[in-house]
Amino acid sequence: MDDVRTGAEHRWWSLPRRRLAAVVPVAALVALPVPHASAQVLPTPPPSDSVAADSVRAAAVSPGTAFLRSLLVPGWGQASVGSVGRGAFYFVTESASAWMIVKTLGTRAAARVP
Repeated sequence: MDDVRTGAEHRWWSLPRRRLAAVVPVAALVALPVPHASAQVLPTPPPSDSVAADSVRAAAVSPGTAFLRSLLVPGWGQASVGSVGRGAFYFVTESASAWMIVKTLGTRAAARVP
């Protein structure tokens, strides 16, 4: 009967610290880019009806679009501009902050119970 838990300990945010310690590094590794194999690939000649690469520009992400993406998912705006490492850092930092806020609110709620 020593393993009986109160209602506050059954909530989803009350994971043991070992699980949290395992989740944060895994989330950071998932956000990092994966290096590709270093196999040498020879370029294929372009077809005769293709347009030169200098005359075609890739669609750039505007600062406003990057800002809106970062509002939806932290780090998405940075990653869409090309700063993948910075985007991963912001995602992990914001996720850890949100986790700590949820954990603190759960602790405060458990402390208020008479």
